[in-house]
Amino acid sequence: MKSYGITPRRVLWTGLILAIGGALLTYVFPLLQFMSYSNPPTGIGMDLLNIATITIQIAKEVLIQIGAALIGASIVIKYLDLKIFKTSNTGTNRILPSQDHSE
Repeated sequence: MKSYGITPRRVLWTGLILAIGGALLTYVFPLLQFMSYSNPPTGIGMDLLNIATITIQIAKEVLIQIGAALIGASIVIKYLDLKIFKTSNTGTNRILPSQDHSE
């Protein structure tokens, strides 16, 4: 079986980074938005500001939820990894069928 480097630790840190990034966006974005609207641009600058505003609003709403899901997934991955390793050593109560790891 080919390993893609997905480890519980890597998934946990990715989830933490995304959740913290979303929280920072939630805190910092209103400040940036207030500063940009105090001296509003005109023409194409306003269109770009609106596109950036929509994009950042979507990102700040999604990042926290994805981060939380990845944190939970890392716990499940770690639990299953320990369970499979424990049962594969004893040879009983296997969760998954035996696999050839000779590659």
